[in-house]
Amino acid sequence: MAYNQSAFTYSNNESINNRDELYSLLYSYEAPKDEKERSLALFLRGSQLARILAVQEVYLRILNIPGAIMDFGTWRGTTAVLCENYRAIYETLNFQRYIYAFDTFTGYTGFKDGEAKTNELSNGKYSVEDSYDITLDYILKLHEKNNAMGHINGKHTILKGDVRDSLPDLLDKNKGLSISLAFLDISSYEPTKIILENILQRLITGGVIAMWQFGRKEIEAEGKVFFELLNDKIKYSIHTCKTYPSLVYIVKEN
Repeated sequence: MAYNQSAFTYSNNESINNRDELYSLLYSYEAPKDEKERSLALFLRGSQLARILAVQEVYLRILNIPGAIMDFGTWRGTTAVLCENYRAIYETLNFQRYIYAFDTFTGYTGFKDGEAKTNELSNGKYSVEDSYDITLDYILKLHEKNNAMGHINGKHTILKGDVRDSLPDLLDKNKGLSISLAFLDISSYEPTKIILENILQRLITGGVIAMWQFGRKEIEAEGKVFFELLNDKIKYSIHTCKTYPSLVYIVKEN
């Protein structure tokens, strides 16, 4: 079940139509491929640029601490790819900055009856093509090889499957794995709770938990789990991203 661009937007119909025109121009724009690649900003909407800058803001928080990056609910992998590119830009020689991307790739899972207050967020929504995990792995490798020090690549793992199984298994097999940054976009309560229960002990002081759905009235999982597990368990500061306030992040202070 594909993404519905009109489900969560403050744009009116005219804006959505203009968005569609940009999509069309992206594919029909007549320019040599090298020039087209260098001109992608022509077709990048301000709201998408805001998300890119928000991920950068969060990434800059972890430059002086060790630990892996985990992207829970990676979907098509945009955040994981951005983090690889920020690693190459800001930490060119940090070959220990590993990226883990988690998803079923068959859509959301774990929602209980009545948990989500919209049909756009339900089990099976946001599914992608068969074997997309292989495609995303290839895309990440291409980015690594194109980046500075690209001969040293393979600094990522795609974990396909239910995170309730894949995350505990990963941590059990890697006793020394520390975490500097975790992005959450799972949305359902139980998987979100299991993620935070598992990563809290591995999150480095100064580490960040970034939540895409915190405070959203249609899906309360992130806020609910935050108050249950984080609010009185660790010392933290909480922030909204300057360019994209919907991305809320917590910085561990002890």
